[in-house]
Amino acid sequence: MNAGSAQVEQHPLVFVVDDDADTRANLTDILELEGFQVLAAGSADEMWRLPAWNDVSLLLLDRRLPDGAPEELLPAIKQCAPHAGVIIVTGYADIEGAVSCLRAGASDYIVKPINAAVLADRISRELQRQSAHRQIERLNAERRRAAESLARSEQRHRALFENAMDGFLVLDDRWRVVDANPAACTELHYASSDLLGKRLAELLAEDDQERLRQRLVELKRSAGECRFARQDGAVLEIEYRAVANFLPGLHLLSLRNVTDRKRAEERARQSERLAAIGETMAALTHESRNALQRTSACLEMLETEVEDRPAALDLIARARRAQDQLRHLYEDVRQWAAPLNLRRQQFNLAQVWREAWTHVIQLYPPGRAKLVESIHGPAVSKVDRFFMEQVFRNTFENALEVTPAGGNVWIQCANGSPGDEAVLRISIRDEGPGLTPEQRSRIFEPFYTTKAKGTGLGMAICQRIVHAHEGTISASSPGGAQIDIVLPKST
Repeated sequence: MNAGSAQVEQHPLVFVVDDDADTRANLTDILELEGFQVLAAGSADEMWRLPAWNDVSLLLLDRRLPDGAPEELLPAIKQCAPHAGVIIVTGYADIEGAVSCLRAGASDYIVKPINAAVLADRISRELQRQSAHRQIERLNAERRRAAESLARSEQRHRALFENAMDGFLVLDDRWRVVDANPAACTELHYASSDLLGKRLAELLAEDDQERLRQRLVELKRSAGECRFARQDGAVLEIEYRAVANFLPGLHLLSLRNVTDRKRAEERARQSERLAAIGETMAALTHESRNALQRTSACLEMLETEVEDRPAALDLIARARRAQDQLRHLYEDVRQWAAPLNLRRQQFNLAQVWREAWTHVIQLYPPGRAKLVESIHGPAVSKVDRFFMEQVFRNTFENALEVTPAGGNVWIQCANGSPGDEAVLRISIRDEGPGLTPEQRSRIFEPFYTTKAKGTGLGMAICQRIVHAHEGTISASSPGGAQIDIVLPKST
């Protein structure tokens, strides 16, 4: 037997099953000379009693056994030795029978009289076939194990993707969302089906669209901050990490909502700035109060000297009004910069704004304006009554200054707002000319005012108080000026 066949398996075991003793002996000699282990049997019954069925590699099975035809024996042989090959030994006159055995599961056949070279070749081919079959089975088994391992790995990664606290978006080369985990859907207020297919530009705040896309294109990995627009229009501050082409043609974007953190940081910075301003204003007010008092005393003395000079008295009156305005300015700045120590309790806000309205309307002639209320549901929230009354008072003062005599100031309160049912939404609208775009954008800026008199701190103070209550305040102009306040509801 050639060297290639010797590499297939060292000393394979062969069963020789033939009722002719000379043929058995001849086959046994040939096989043993080739290095095979051989066990011989003269009948099917003897064959079944042979040991080592688990180790046998090949059976040479005579076509004409006295106690069983190969077609009948082959199924049982394959059951006992599934990996063993069977070569049928037959005569020239029984080719059809040999072909029948091949159909029944035999591997090959060889015709008597036996040629040693032909037998060696047939056995070598069969053992090589078995070796190839075993190799294929090993490869298939490895492939199955690899597929199972890959499936488990994909399952673990999918579970991580689905249950991650951060949002994940998978984008294709056209920057369209092809996959999104539940956290991303929750943060962006989209159903998964609505988010899939969206372009990245549709999800970003307008001025962040091109900047983020360029970073993804230019860098394999990038991180930073950008602003996303929720489906309800709210803008989120997002901390992102991006991996371009983490798989061919796919890009991964992880999202972490840092809006609350940013607001807290901004409040902390604002508190530090206001504390510094407050300290400065406290010292300035203390020093200025003495100077104002001395100035007032001098004006009183001067007034007695010029009682008969109306022009001089008018100048003194103007100086006193300037003093009053300066005192109000100091007080407003001090109030704007002073720390807000909230004492929050549950209040019916309708009672709060009615009291504020009473205080403000008393400063105007009777019939100046009417407060028209529209309340839908309980107007209850946990607030600091003193500070919230100041918010309503400042807003009502602005509204009354522009509302025509005999007009109305409208206040509406409803439970819930788009995307959040756990809040109160309060809107105060006047019947004045409304706000210009510049006024809408700058109304809450400190010291911004369009009035001849005033410090420009009234709405800035309102904004600070509302933010301290974890609410929001905004301005619009749907017909007159409108101030919208959103506060957490009572728990």
